[in-house]
Amino acid sequence: MSISERVKNIIKHYDLSVRAFEKSINASNNSINTTIKRGSDIKSNTINKILQRYPGINPTWLLTGKGDMLREDYMLEAPNKIGYKSGYTSSKHSTVALERVGLRLDEIIKKIGTTADVLADKLGVSYDQFMLMMNGNLAVPEDLLDKIEVLYPQIDRLWLHTGKGNMLKDVVPVNLWQDPNIKPIPLVTHQAAAGFGSGTFTIAEQDVKEYYVIPKFKHSQVDFMIEVRGNSMYPKYNSGDIIACKILKESNFIQPNKPHLIGTKEQGMLVKRILEDKEDCLVLKSDNKEYPNFEVPKEEITGIAVVIGVIRLE
Repeated sequence: MSISERVKNIIKHYDLSVRAFEKSINASNNSINTTIKRGSDIKSNTINKILQRYPGINPTWLLTGKGDMLREDYMLEAPNKIGYKSGYTSSKHSTVALERVGLRLDEIIKKIGTTADVLADKLGVSYDQFMLMMNGNLAVPEDLLDKIEVLYPQIDRLWLHTGKGNMLKDVVPVNLWQDPNIKPIPLVTHQAAAGFGSGTFTIAEQDVKEYYVIPKFKHSQVDFMIEVRGNSMYPKYNSGDIIACKILKESNFIQPNKPHLIGTKEQGMLVKRILEDKEDCLVLKSDNKEYPNFEVPKEEITGIAVVIGVIRLE
C-alpha cells in the first residue's frame, strides 16, 4: 500500500471529504486529491502537518505501512461511541460514523448554519482543539456538551451525548425554531389559567412562562399549556409534567373518562377524569387510587378544558 493510499484511508477513517481534509492541514486546493489519484509520494512537510493535525495516527504506519493506523496510546474515540443505531439520518455522515461525538458536532454546525471556528469561540476552546475533537483525536469533555445544550436548547440532550434518537427536540421554544405554519402555544401560570372558562378569557404576556412550538400539536387546536401539580393523577401524570389543553366552550363536548382540566372557585385547577356529567355536578376521578372519587357542583366550576397531550420532563 502506497503512502497516498494510506492517506486515503485516514480520510475515510475520519469520514471527511478530500477537500475538508486538505483544509484541516492547510494544504492547497486539490493537492491531496491529485496525489491520491496519481498515487505519488507525499512531501515531508505535508506528512508533518497530517501528524500534527491528527496525532492519533501512528507515524510508523503512515511512513512505512507497518503496524496499525492508530496509535494504541491515543485511541480516545471509544468513550464517545455507542452500541446502537441512531434515529437521526445525516446527509453527510453515515449512521455508524455519527456514533462518534465529534461528527455530531459537525452535524450541529451544519444545522445551525455556523462554522467550526465560530462555534469553538462560543464554547471557549481553541479552533485547533475543536478540530481535534471533531476528528476523533481528542475526547470531548462533558462540560463542553453542557455548554452546547445551553447555547442551543433545540438540540436533544440524548442525541448529543449518545447519538441515540433524533437531533432536534419535539418541543422547541418558538423564538429558536420557528415554523410560520405552526401556532406557538403559551405555557401559563396557574393564576393566569384560572379564568379560562370566561368568554372574555385572555392570557396576559406577563403570565406566560414561555411560548412553544410542538409540531405534533399542529392540528389539535391547543389553547394553552400548564404544569401539573401534585400526584393525584399518578401514574398517568407526574407532578411537573406539562399538559396541553383545549378549552371546551360547551359541556356537551366533555369526553367521558378522559383527563380534563377543571377550573374551580374554591379548589383551583384540578386535573381529573370526568366519570359522569350529572345535572348539577360532575363526578371526578383520580388515577392515584389513594384519592377517592368526588363530586364538584357545576356552580363551583369556572371552566373545563380537555387534555390533548402531555410533555413529560425528566
